[in-house]
Amino acid sequence: PRGGLSPRTAAHMKAQLLALTLLAVPALVIPAGGSSAEASLPGAETAASQDASKFRSEYLKAMRIGDKALMGRLIKDNTDAAVAWIIETAEQISNAPNDKVFERMENLKAGWGESMKTDFCDKIERYYSFLTGQTKRDRQMIRKKYDEFQTMYFSNAEEKDKSVYSRVAVEMRGLGEAFKAIGDDYYSSQAYGFAAICFDEGTLGKEADLDSAANAYKAFIDAREKVGLKDKVYLSNKPRYEQLVALGFGSEAKAAAEAEEEAAAEEAAKMGPAAVLKASMEFSLVEEVDDFERPSYFMDEIYQIWNSIPLQKKGSSYTIPRLENGPTVYRTGSAQVALDADFDGEGEVEVPIRGNVDPVVFEIGEGTARRKWAFLATTGLERDQYQGFETNLSPTDDVVNIYMAPAGSVVGELGETSIRIFDDNLDGIYGSPATIWGHVGMSKDHYMPEMDSMIIGDDDRAVPFSDHVKVGDKWFKLEVQNGGVAIQATEVRPRTGTLKLKTKGLKPTYVIVRGSNDYENTFFDLVGEKEVEVPFGRYQLYFGIVTKGKKRQVMKAVMIAGSDTATWDVLQSDKAVEVELGSPYGFDFDYAVGEKEVVLEGQTVVVTGVGGERYERIWGARPKPEVSYRKAGSGRGSKGEDTKLIENQMDISEYGGWGAVWFPLDLSLAKRASETEIEVQLTEKKNKLFGKIESDWK
Repeated sequence: PRGGLSPRTAAHMKAQLLALTLLAVPALVIPAGGSSAEASLPGAETAASQDASKFRSEYLKAMRIGDKALMGRLIKDNTDAAVAWIIETAEQISNAPNDKVFERMENLKAGWGESMKTDFCDKIERYYSFLTGQTKRDRQMIRKKYDEFQTMYFSNAEEKDKSVYSRVAVEMRGLGEAFKAIGDDYYSSQAYGFAAICFDEGTLGKEADLDSAANAYKAFIDAREKVGLKDKVYLSNKPRYEQLVALGFGSEAKAAAEAEEEAAAEEAAKMGPAAVLKASMEFSLVEEVDDFERPSYFMDEIYQIWNSIPLQKKGSSYTIPRLENGPTVYRTGSAQVALDADFDGEGEVEVPIRGNVDPVVFEIGEGTARRKWAFLATTGLERDQYQGFETNLSPTDDVVNIYMAPAGSVVGELGETSIRIFDDNLDGIYGSPATIWGHVGMSKDHYMPEMDSMIIGDDDRAVPFSDHVKVGDKWFKLEVQNGGVAIQATEVRPRTGTLKLKTKGLKPTYVIVRGSNDYENTFFDLVGEKEVEVPFGRYQLYFGIVTKGKKRQVMKAVMIAGSDTATWDVLQSDKAVEVELGSPYGFDFDYAVGEKEVVLEGQTVVVTGVGGERYERIWGARPKPEVSYRKAGSGRGSKGEDTKLIENQMDISEYGGWGAVWFPLDLSLAKRASETEIEVQLTEKKNKLFGKIESDWK
């Protein structure tokens, strides 16, 4: 399924959820259902009751003729129903013992021993037989709470409210402990099973607490093993637990990691100390924005959308916000702008506003962290272009925008290998962690990553700056010192596998994935190599760029992860994990249904790819889809109506500002008042950048 899980994880969790059986009442087993992506377990009381009834009837017949082999086959084929009957029978022995239930239990033991070959029946009978009065009362209260939160879980099957799942997870974890404290290992495993599912990705998606999920799975497995029940629930949950541990989640994984570090340290001691490389870095100006290919949306001639320094009339000022203790820029005259690098209240570094692209170089930082930094500056034209229409971006006496692009880098030598690090996110640090920023052209609640980059060796194509990097045939962990004045690289020896990019449609310029846990500041570009070596772990799409054309004619878009974009788990060395992105392209969008109209909300329209990725900040090829609607579930939709785009500067303020320029305008479609259940589809036959784009009915 297209979900927030990798295909392998999704397939596993589907099997896991289909197998999970949770008792609603002692005599009734409710099997799981729903897809792995939804992680819903709708009740199936009628079918379960019919199956249990048929099983019991056939088992009683086998009991009467003493056919142990048949009883064994029936239990093996109907384990869920058998478990429910064993629990019910054990409770009857505890509460109202009689010859009939004793005989039934003996026959259930016989069939269980014939097929399952564990002492589950004996343990269950022994537990219920020796319950004291106080323990019975305590268990009754715990069981009542268990039933309450189980019901809450199943009642949430349609709404899938994550806050409900989170509450059930926490409560069921506590109930698992409570059942364990009174020796009820079966119900302890059941409660932990609920907790694990509720903490996991199938219910909480990207908000999942995988450490808690792993720990709950472990408690579930331990309790299941203790009670002697290795049923299909156990067999399904155990691989999921092992997968989470392999990804570094849960207490056992942490302990294993510590043990592995100790073992690695011992092995490293035998091999000799890990290499530690140090490099003193020297400033190097990047004179042209396209001197190097870098993973940034801004590295081209479209200065109109670079970051900017906005100034007003003479005497106005602006402090560069991204630099820590950033300098202030002053407009000292109609055609004069200066930067105050020494913080004396007066500008001493000229910032040219002549219309050319000029470097501005100055120093930042204090003491041993004192270093040079630079940006390229330019201003707009009186007859400039913005998203295909003419607009005036030239300086006036009232307003001047100084567009700035990163131009600072530092170079040095790591051992015998050269390294260049660019400050592409303009925060003054060469090699800082990636950050996200709000920009016009991004849909609501979505942000554009900006990250530093680096070149290892003599290439002219940069890769994202990463705290783990391979230099030659060795892996190193990088540490930036004093803002980039120096770099230290310490050798590490991770287990590694590979990621392999598979795309159709546009060939992306960059596709950057991000690691997790110990590798959350580790990034890899998947473009350019058939397979990319990465440390074991989980990876997710972080940032990408697609482009078409060159110079001022370039069309481009940012690629970011959507809510249903997969993650990819690299856990073995001999098989590449495939990352599938690209066409067929679709649309994500929102719309509102009124009594007599359907209204497309234009600024929610975003192009999507086959991997669930989103293409935002589309420059030079704004989507302009046709919109159709239909009665939900019916055949053909209405005749498509064209959306419109802002095509001149005069309309910008009317439609909400510069942000509206990047999206189609709202579109209202007339409908009959009787049409209430509506689906909408967006189609663009030939977008200049993406080609054909067609959404599902939504």
